This record gives sequence, structure tokens and C-alpha cells, in this order.
Amino acid sequence: MNASPDTAADLMRYKKADLVERIVALQGRVDQWEEVSTIQPILSNGLPYRYIDLAADAVLVVDRDSNFVDLNPALCSQLGYSRAELLGMKVDDVLSAGEDSWQKKREAIELNLRNSANVELACRRKDGTTITFDISARTLDDGRFLAFARDATERKQAEAAVRGSEAQLKHIIETSPVGIAGTNLDGSEIFFTNTRFNELLGWPGDDLVGEDPRAYFANPDDGVAIVPHSQNGERVVDREVEFRSADGGAIWALLTAVVLNLAGREALVAWIYDITELKQAELALLAAKDDAANARALLADAIEHSSDGFVLFDADDRLAAYNSKYQEFYGYSDDDLKAGVTWRDLFVVDDRRQTIAWEGSLSRTTEKKNWHDFEHKLSDGRWLDLHWRPTSLGGMVGVQVDIRLRAKRAKRSSTASGGFVPTSRRRRKESAYSTRTGESWMLIQQVARCSATRSTSSAK
Repeated sequence: MNASPDTAADLMRYKKADLVERIVALQGRVDQWEEVSTIQPILSNGLPYRYIDLAADAVLVVDRDSNFVDLNPALCSQLGYSRAELLGMKVDDVLSAGEDSWQKKREAIELNLRNSANVELACRRKDGTTITFDISARTLDDGRFLAFARDATERKQAEAAVRGSEAQLKHIIETSPVGIAGTNLDGSEIFFTNTRFNELLGWPGDDLVGEDPRAYFANPDDGVAIVPHSQNGERVVDREVEFRSADGGAIWALLTAVVLNLAGREALVAWIYDITELKQAELALLAAKDDAANARALLADAIEHSSDGFVLFDADDRLAAYNSKYQEFYGYSDDDLKAGVTWRDLFVVDDRRQTIAWEGSLSRTTEKKNWHDFEHKLSDGRWLDLHWRPTSLGGMVGVQVDIRLRAKRAKRSSTASGGFVPTSRRRRKESAYSTRTGESWMLIQQVARCSATRSTSSAK
């Protein structure tokens, strides 16, 4: 069947449109191929030049005979040679003196490739200086060697600085006057100690490494208590602990502990500062204080139970101490002897109550410079023999002796020895002096010394 002219025209238009679409599609495929060929050109040397030439790190290809067969501008810049010069050289020509041959280096590089590690390669620049590269590489299918070289100068400088810092830190630790030790996190095993730590505990060298540090605490609970605090991120600071040295002696120390990264591992690090001498001095001081307190208590008890009256006034004339016999002699109430009262206040009380049968005016005995050994009569008829002495700190201490009682003691003593007992008041007094036991005077001296010691201690 023949197609009508209109049908034939439509068919032609259809075929033409289809042909145009096909041509466009084909052109697109051609463009795509050209783009791929431009981005990844597979050249005779196998390198995509557009990108490796812009790389900051050196890239090189070496054949089986160690010849440079390709390289990028970065390698030329770092070695100081032109591309043409390097392409006419072997790798061994640029290696530093003392460096292994390229063949040995290549074997090391291939070995490290399997271990995912880099190899250092020291090269000599054209001007004779040295540059070190970190080399990572792979072998191509045709046996050539493709290598990437990065300048290791900054890395090596940083490592040298770190090594210097580590050496300095190690020196500081070893010469530190503070003992330092590192244990595992649960505090059960020592893996590091410094010289001072070993000296404090009396163990030489590394004898403490591997030991359980808790065995060296006088109280093992101290060592156990430190661990949970440190593991919780808390700092144990200046805890006073007692250690046992190798010879069994006591070592007192302030201990600080914290969790740190030590030698590449999480560790419990402890610092101990020796306070043994301070602790011994502290214990001696406490013992001395106890002895002094006991002595004061003994002296106070002796004064209180003396048959004689006793009174002490400080440098400001205030009442500092007295016994019950003194209070009894003068009939003072507790309120009369309250804190802060002076001897002048007490003289006024005596005068008002007529406690003392004064012979003469009151002024005769109210000046301290006139205080001496004298007698006075109480309103109840008793006679008191008074003895006053100044203390080293400006106070006054006095003892009041009942002459009648002393005379009785003297009479008993004389009768027992068959001696004569005087009867006159004057001779009674002389006899009393001659038979004095010395008890009151001893108390005066002890109180004066005690007062001076206590005031000196208070000033400190």
C-alpha cells in the first residue's frame, strides 16, 4: 500500500527527529569520554600529572635499577635539583652518607607496607645539607616503585623537643626532694619510683617495683582509702600518713595522689613529703605539754592542800591564783575573789570588814615597795606571819603562816627531842623560824618559776 503525500512527510519528519536525538546522544558520550580522559589520563608513566604536580609532598617513580623515572616539582624543590637532573640520577646518588642503599631501603619499605608503617629516608640536597623524608610507597604492576615522601624535619624537631622535655622531666623527678611513685589504678602494684621515694622507705634501686605499696603503710587502711578517691577523679592532698621503712622504722609523710597518664598508661601517682622530724618534734611538744600540765596540776594540788595560805598577783596587781587557806584566813567570799580583782580591792574589803587588827595606818602596807616579811593580827585573834616575794615578771607571791599552829608544831618537835620551848612571843617567833620546814618557801619558788614559764609560752 502506497503512503499518501501527507503520511510520507510525517514519516520523514519523524526519522529526522530521531536522527537528531541519536546524534545528540552520541555527542554526549563523546564529551563524557573526553572529560574522563582529561581527569584521569593514563600516560606511559602512569601518573595523573594535573594533580600530583600540585601536591605539597614529593611523589616519585623509581624503576628496578633505582633510577628516577618520574617525579613531581615538590621533590625537585626539596632536593634542590631540576627535573632533568634527577631523571638522570639514581636514588642512591641523593642518599646521605651512612644511609643504607636504596635496595635495602626498598625492602624495608615493602616490609613496613605490610605493617602499615612509614620508613625514614635521609637524603642529601644539592647544596650538601640533609633532609629526612617519611616514605610510604607501593609496587606498581610493572615492577616500578611509586613512593610518596613527606619532609620529616618538623616532626623530628618536635620529637627531639619532646625527648628533651622528657629527659628534663625525668631529671627533675629523679632529683626531686619529694618521693614519687606510680602504681596501677587499683593501687596494688608499684611500677615506678624515684630515688627519693626509695631513700625514704630504705629500699635501693628498683627493689620496690612490682611490690604492693599497701604493705608499706603502718595502717594498711590508709593505702586502701586513697584508691577510691583517686579513681573518682578526686585529688588526695596532703594526707598525713605513716609508712614503715625497710628496717621497720616509722616514716611520717604528707601524701598527695591523683590519676595521671604516666609513661603511656593510666596510673595512680603519689607524692610523699617527709615530715618525720616535724612529727617527732610535734610528739615531743605534746609530751612536754602533758608533762607541764601534770606538773602544774601537781603544783596546784600541793598549794591547795598546804596548811599555809597562798596568793599570787600578776604584774598588773590582779589576783592570779590563791588557795582555800588564804580565803579562809581573811574570810573572803567567792565574789570577793572574782576575776580582775586587785590586791588594793582586797585591802579595801579587809578595812571595811575590819578583818585585820591594823596597828597604825593602812598606808604602811599598801605600797608594794614596802612589802616584806611581817606579821599582822586577824580580828579573830590569830597572828599571821606574812612572807612576800616578787616574781620575775613583776608580780608578787605571798604565803601566810598561822604562827599559833607553827608554834604548836615547834613545841611538839621540841618536846619529842627533849629541848626547851620558849614562851615569849619574840622567842616563839624565833623558834618558829628555826623549825620552819621550808614547805612555803618551796611553793613560792615553784610558783614563780611556773608563772615565768607559762607567760613565756603564752608570748610564743
